[in-house]
Amino acid sequence: QIVQTIRCDGLKKFLEQELGATVDTLVNTASTPAQGLSVLDGYMRSHKDAAAIVSLNPETGTIACQWVEKNDMVGKVVVGGYDVSPAVLDCIKRGITSFTLVQQAYAQGYLAVVNLYLAKKYGMTPTNMDTGTLLVTKDNAADFQPVVDSGRGG
Repeated sequence: QIVQTIRCDGLKKFLEQELGATVDTLVNTASTPAQGLSVLDGYMRSHKDAAAIVSLNPETGTIACQWVEKNDMVGKVVVGGYDVSPAVLDCIKRGITSFTLVQQAYAQGYLAVVNLYLAKKYGMTPTNMDTGTLLVTKDNAADFQPVVDSGRGG
């Protein structure tokens, strides 16, 4: 997926250039969560110096949370990611996952269709609507719960 590749490239560039971090990339193409957990387990066992896991979507974010909890690595390996799901939000509330960046995928899709409709029906020039990036942490996770419960969390 092109979005995942772009996210990965941007994250890696920032961590390397701005923080001087050594970044290794694991592309987890497992087709089930159990397989994904197995892939991550093998990687982490062969890279014992790994200090963080940053997931590019909620599915792999949930897998990272499960691995850290299962292997008693809470507080030893930082977990973060992109986008949110009920499981990711739960991991944040429990202090396993430190953060997730939410870009309002629902709003992105909804507003794009509204813009197309207004352009077609009324000839209006589409507007640039910044859906923003929200950093969800343990401090504000409860505030974000209603958005996740509505299925519009992104």
